[in-house]
Amino acid sequence: MTQHSNSNGALNTGRDSSDLLSTLRAQIVSGKLAAGSFLPTVRNLSGKQGVAHGTAWRALKALESEGLVEARPRRGYRVLPADARRADGGTLAYVMDQRNVSAGSWELLYRRLLAEMERSAAGQGARVLKLIMNPGEEGLIAGQLATAGLSGLVLDGLSTPLLAWAAGSGVPTVVVDDWAPDLACDSVVQDGFAGGELAARHLLDQGCRRIAWLGHVDNPHGRCRYGGASAALAAAGRRFSHEENCPISEEAFAPAAARLLAGPEPADGVIAFWRQAYGPLVRAARAAGLELGRGLQAVCWCPEEMLDDSYAARFEGAPVPPTVTWRIREMADLALALLAERRRNRALPPASTRLSVRLAISGGA
Repeated sequence: MTQHSNSNGALNTGRDSSDLLSTLRAQIVSGKLAAGSFLPTVRNLSGKQGVAHGTAWRALKALESEGLVEARPRRGYRVLPADARRADGGTLAYVMDQRNVSAGSWELLYRRLLAEMERSAAGQGARVLKLIMNPGEEGLIAGQLATAGLSGLVLDGLSTPLLAWAAGSGVPTVVVDDWAPDLACDSVVQDGFAGGELAARHLLDQGCRRIAWLGHVDNPHGRCRYGGASAALAAAGRRFSHEENCPISEEAFAPAAARLLAGPEPADGVIAFWRQAYGPLVRAARAAGLELGRGLQAVCWCPEEMLDDSYAARFEGAPVPPTVTWRIREMADLALALLAERRRNRALPPASTRLSVRLAISGGA
């Protein structure tokens, strides 16, 4: 199901109100519903469109939040003139992949990112239209974007149909938290080589002799993290003593963590940058008679704004290890800055921006 909200407050609608919203928005943008005219009442829309009163009301409120209409007491919703709709920073769309926002506690990252997008957009006088996309809904989403009169688009995944639509429509686009070598639009990614390098250098400084990798390299995040750590080890004349690349799930990480700590020369330092690995690593350490911070060093990964949420609980009572952190707010600000620059200069080549990272000790901010 596709959902919408905007920077003036959360507003989630089902498919019926989504379809009605798209229809009304298209009629306004095309001029079929003229500036100064009033939209049908909730009762009339409900009867003519065959939807519930609540569905019609949500669609009207969404149009108001997008700045296309204004509410007039005892009159209804009046269509605003085009110049009034364009006097501010316009409408930015943020398309969220449903697989991200339903991924357990990690949905907090994307919901916080949305909140930061709304904050940053408000500073530009812009509104944010949120769409949550399920697999197979690319065509539906593209149709909704086409009628929204967008001044910019933010995607949190590499959706080929939406990227193609954006390129064809000329809407400035930025991808956040994902990247590909041939990406034809701007991107802002939490990963560069620096996070892996910080982790490896810290473990070397702690005197670790057998440093292990527990993660995967199947996407840009993993490749950047692994590459940075490997380069730092190579610069010190070292290499990973153990490597476990596996699917990102607790079920896969559990036996992988146990293998790192088995045998006559177990790892004494582990780079584990995925949240699903933290519990299995703690349990494997305890089974081997070890404890994080005592006998086994580790470096993990978490956005700075989430260090005080559920992060510590993932270590099941063990000390929180040093953590590579980055700022969600910085991602939002950079994404919108790239969109603004792209609107000013369409001829610039696509830019891929890596966020700054730092090492937080004992979960400290």
